Amino acid sequence: MWRGVACLIVAAFHAAICIRKTGVSLSWVVAPLWYYGYLGVPLFFVISGYCIAACADAHRRSDRSGRSFVWRRIRRIYPPYWASLLFLATILITCDLCGWEWFYERKVRFIHPAQLTLSQWITNLTLTEMWAHPLHGSDKFTLFNAVAWSLCFEEQFYCVCFLLLFIAPRRFFKAVIAVTGLILVGWAIAESLGFSVLAHKTFIGWGWLEFVLGVAVYYRLNYLTGKKSRLFDRVASLLTSACILALLPWSLRTRKLVFPFLNPCLNLSVALSYAWLLIQIRPYDRRLTQTLLGRLFSFIGKFSYSLYLTHYPICKLVAVCSLSIGCWNSLRATLLTLPACVTAACLVAYGFYHLAERPFLNTSLSSEKAAPTPACTNPVAKHINKPPAQTPLPEGDLLAV
Repeated sequence: MWRGVACLIVAAFHAAICIRKTGVSLSWVVAPLWYYGYLGVPLFFVISGYCIAACADAHRRSDRSGRSFVWRRIRRIYPPYWASLLFLATILITCDLCGWEWFYERKVRFIHPAQLTLSQWITNLTLTEMWAHPLHGSDKFTLFNAVAWSLCFEEQFYCVCFLLLFIAPRRFFKAVIAVTGLILVGWAIAESLGFSVLAHKTFIGWGWLEFVLGVAVYYRLNYLTGKKSRLFDRVASLLTSACILALLPWSLRTRKLVFPFLNPCLNLSVALSYAWLLIQIRPYDRRLTQTLLGRLFSFIGKFSYSLYLTHYPICKLVAVCSLSIGCWNSLRATLLTLPACVTAACLVAYGFYHLAERPFLNTSLSSEKAAPTPACTNPVAKHINKPPAQTPLPEGDLLAV
């Protein structure tokens, strides 16, 4: 459900960008999408931290090899991503042949396939362009699919988790804490030596902190009970409140948004709040997912990775077509163009899911050792959290902004 929510926020954000950069302002009712829609990404990163912690935990408890973990991540992420590159290239080349230059006007970030060098294609295909671009003499990273920047952070997170599974499988969560401490130290060193720009394009920075919040939520809900869980909740509430009070004033003073973490203090504040919320509403999971909106978001969440990969060019295409037939004011753009962009993106993504993503879904780890019996002290939630022998742990891949 939450993946569906996060992905729709990001899709609406990019639809708003396409509409605004085509030349029409949005109504004040949805104008916040233009300014804050990027905050769907920290939700994705927290979800990813939770899901990958579940997968890593399942592997270590079932005595599967680290190579299995890596192979499942590669199989899950890369083939649909490569298909999305082919999908985008086909759209761009087709529009070029028709003489339509919609994708290169008004600063919308689309790049013609021929503009990338061989080394840039290699780093794009391997999701290493964010940090490897200096190797081919470029000052800035160049992503053919602009939304793939978050996947570059995803694969770095996967690599770290694989190393921890290989080095310390029995102390995985303690190792995550140790790595977090080392990353904070590395971050401080990079800032002091003037390498902060390069460091923020790797896991040494904001991205790791958002991922590790998801790991913390997983550990709290599956391993802590009784006094330990209550103590964790109290400490987490105090730390979350203190961090938000410290970060929000700083984020509100930030005027210049810097890609990829467009206002990192606000991003981290949202990630902290969301992680805390996931713990608090756990007893109401079933009620939420059984509502009409819950079922809708859960349905979209099933193909959210496909939606994330394919929505941007579709939003641009629909925005241009819609505005060309007369939606040249803020009211029409808000009531017609924006919903049309998101709806068309969902329809295309659903087809893409069946063609390019579903064949590569991993089967669940059904071993009884796959995960611990979730910790549960609330009587309302007891019927929700069944032992894995009765309800196998689902495959926990994000996406991932």
